[in-house]
Amino acid sequence: MKARKCSPQDLHEALQIVNKLFEENIRFSKLSQKPGYIQFSLAASLSGPGHRVHKQFHLHRSQHACWHVHGHFFDALLSMNPSAVIYAGSLRISSSGGNWQDSQIGSDSNYQAIYFSDSCNCKGE
Repeated sequence: MKARKCSPQDLHEALQIVNKLFEENIRFSKLSQKPGYIQFSLAASLSGPGHRVHKQFHLHRSQHACWHVHGHFFDALLSMNPSAVIYAGSLRISSSGGNWQDSQIGSDSNYQAIYFSDSCNCKGE
């Protein structure tokens, strides 16, 4: 993901807010300053809430942060810095909209299609 019109400090403060909701289980797996933007990704420990699960042929846990973690993170960042803009895949997320949009994962024949919002382990399940 890429964030523009914000600082690394803004991202760290948004992470602190999100960690209050997800038992201090969320971290940056990538955070690097580039000319004009910050590239980042969010991850979660498999032992706590907030990581993604893949329901292919069996349940597979992933350290990628889930859809809800991302949504709350974007909300926190935009509430602190309304001029921030986040680019996540094909989405443009800003204070004027774009957050909490759900889409399918795994639409090819090897994976059963599932929505991002259904691939969460928010409650430590």
